[in-house]
Amino acid sequence: IIYITFLVVLIFDSVPMRLFVSIYSIFILLILILSRLEVVTMVVVEGLDRTGRNPYLQGMSDMLWSEHTKELQDKFKEAQSQDSSLTFKDFCRKYADGTAYTQAMEKNANSKTPKTLWPATLGLPGTEAVNVIKQERDDLSSVDIIPEGSMCTMDYREDRVRVFVDESGKVLRIPQIG
Repeated sequence: IIYITFLVVLIFDSVPMRLFVSIYSIFILLILILSRLEVVTMVVVEGLDRTGRNPYLQGMSDMLWSEHTKELQDKFKEAQSQDSSLTFKDFCRKYADGTAYTQAMEKNANSKTPKTLWPATLGLPGTEAVNVIKQERDDLSSVDIIPEGSMCTMDYREDRVRVFVDESGKVLRIPQIG
């Protein structure tokens, strides 16, 4: 960072640029010092991170993300009252892998057209979930029930939804286009 700053000063030698680079350098040095003192730590929590792999979180607006965060915190407090060994990171992992969702995640999924995710079907019998999905998207050529752990192709198709179910036939993770 210091070498880049030095090069910028050499290339764009002007008073405003020197002032900007000086302030920027001080800012970077403060961050480096604070990170060494472990005052500032960057932590990515799956299920809370909008850039993760869960399509319910991707592209979520700031307002919905605030709602999502608040709901996660409230649900975590409730879950931790039943299991004090539960960590926030472990709790949030369910939201990252699609086995749980918040109201904000559902709002985000439903705000996109056409619908590509069906969080409300989580926990329903697989056949009921298939019916809901077919009602909402009659243009899909394939809505299939897949037992968890079954082998299936990895190709992505915009006209297909796979409904993964557990041993009892209940929807295990949020069905989505693919």
